[in-house]
Amino acid sequence: MAPEEAVAAYLPLFFGEPAVDADVVETFRNEVRESIAWTTWAYIAEVVARQLGVFRGFGHLETVERMVERLAESVVSAVRWHA
Repeated sequence: MAPEEAVAAYLPLFFGEPAVDADVVETFRNEVRESIAWTTWAYIAEVVARQLGVFRGFGHLETVERMVERLAESVVSAVRWHA
């Protein structure tokens, strides 16, 4: 199954069908091919590292800040290790 087909297949679950009109789901199904974005692992690591820098500037509780730092650093480290 192609990625856009997989996304389209799960759209009703995402929208909580039947909570939305069928035409809304159908519109997204028709446009999903144009909206699937591709990226690289290196770019993901770059974004996570950059956002960690932004996160650090907001004065969160130290325990929260350390937890987020560990998670972000593990993502960046894993990407670099496997890239």
